Amino acid sequence: MQELIAIIWDPSPFIIESEFLSLRWYTFLFILSFLVAYFKFSNHLKQEGVNTYWSEATLIIMVICIIVSARLGHVFLYQWGYYQNHLSEIFQINKGGLSSHGGTVGLFIASIVVSKLIKKKTFLWVLDTLATPLLLGGALIRLGNFFNQEIVGKPTDSIFGVIFPIIDSSPRFPVQLMESVVYFTIVGVCFYFERKQSLLKKEGYMIGLILTCTLIPRFFIEFLKESLSDLWIEKYLSLGQLLSLPLIFLGLFLLLRANRKALNRS
Repeated sequence: MQELIAIIWDPSPFIIESEFLSLRWYTFLFILSFLVAYFKFSNHLKQEGVNTYWSEATLIIMVICIIVSARLGHVFLYQWGYYQNHLSEIFQINKGGLSSHGGTVGLFIASIVVSKLIKKKTFLWVLDTLATPLLLGGALIRLGNFFNQEIVGKPTDSIFGVIFPIIDSSPRFPVQLMESVVYFTIVGVCFYFERKQSLLKKEGYMIGLILTCTLIPRFFIEFLKESLSDLWIEKYLSLGQLLSLPLIFLGLFLLLRANRKALNRS
């Protein structure tokens, strides 16, 4: 009976598939996420009176740092047992995955590099500016995961079950959609608050808010995901949860720091 009421999700992963051109949903949404961040950052630079030349440089640095870090995070954290014997495949992204936590590290690295290029701008200022559009990118990428039928949830008897035929015939939690909805919601709230320029003046506040509000819900959604690692600790907490904890504490620290500095100035 459960299979009769569960949604069967088996779309084509391609937007366009022909002899001359193929474009996957995941690839399209991945590229779109960086373009959104680029235009948002460029607009913010104009408002700050900074040469928009740096928006092009930032896009290049951001793409390189985030993709490389996300790929290495996946390789070393989730599938090193395989890649240690297939070193030539480490950077074959079309044959493997990307780690969102690794990508977050790449974002921090990119922000440090960009802050060195743009005079009088700290890396926290860069993070505050990039965090919201990149979280929107994260929401889009989770939709791409949904189209690819990857990063699936555990089997469920609830009404929320979705069948991913390339996995099996069991209804599963659509955790990709759950994360995407959470991210879109947080992005909407952050875009609203960004209109109140006083929040952007609290250096580190936006990135702290996004880290905290994004990763706490994700921590609990991880309980519904299929394990992506065979580490012994996954009997208790998933690797995704363990990697989220320090970022949650960092987010809380940045929020407290931003508020304390604001109080000291008032």
